[in-house]
Amino acid sequence: MQQIKPKCRLYRGSIAIFDALGTKALWDKLPAHKLMTLYKSVESKAKRDSIMSQSIRNTSNGPTLETGFLFFSDTVAIYAFCRDDNAPDEWVQIQTIYDVVGRTSLLLKEAALNKPPLMYRGSIAYGELLVDPPFYLGNAAIEAARFFEKAECGCVWLTPDTANIYDSLKNKQPELDECLIKHDIPLKNAPERLDVSEPITEPSYAVNLLYAVEQHHRCDVLECLAKSFGENPTGSQLRKRNNTLDLFNKLGQ
Repeated sequence: MQQIKPKCRLYRGSIAIFDALGTKALWDKLPAHKLMTLYKSVESKAKRDSIMSQSIRNTSNGPTLETGFLFFSDTVAIYAFCRDDNAPDEWVQIQTIYDVVGRTSLLLKEAALNKPPLMYRGSIAYGELLVDPPFYLGNAAIEAARFFEKAECGCVWLTPDTANIYDSLKNKQPELDECLIKHDIPLKNAPERLDVSEPITEPSYAVNLLYAVEQHHRCDVLECLAKSFGENPTGSQLRKRNNTLDLFNKLGQ
């Protein structure tokens, strides 16, 4: 008897989960309809990039990736997974990570150029994944959700396990080097930690939102990033701004 595969099952893939920093300040500053317009603008650009990505994938050789995005208020999920069980693991890892990192970079750039600019923080994970909008399941989704608020920085970065996978693949996909930058990601200090003079960091890779920006426009993007944290940030908001500018000034060099 032929075995029937269940329709609802896990596949191999990557997912980015990230949300906007400073949402409360925006809510206090903007009328609801303007904030809605701002988020819808980001959503429309994400949809455009997902359609373009899917079109490119469908015209290339090899297995097809299923790609897309999900929005919930100021939170975004961008995903790619492969339903073909015969596709080599290495191929799926390279293609899904590259797809998610590339589309995340484009969305972050567009969000930074909005008026007012939006800065996002989150993480990207690879593993088992099933996306059936509006639901996403699997250890990749769990890992991304576990890390997406840990950074004291406006960036989207590879979770530790996914960074290890990337380390083993980066020589085989040179394009990924342009989309990611190696960086010690500053993490939030634990509340019980008394000595905060030395920040906690995690060696990893951050998505390069300047990847698709021409060199002469990069200063404009960095200026928008600084403005996304407000005019006079203090406390954790100031630390996040300084950490973010430290990262992206490195990118602009």
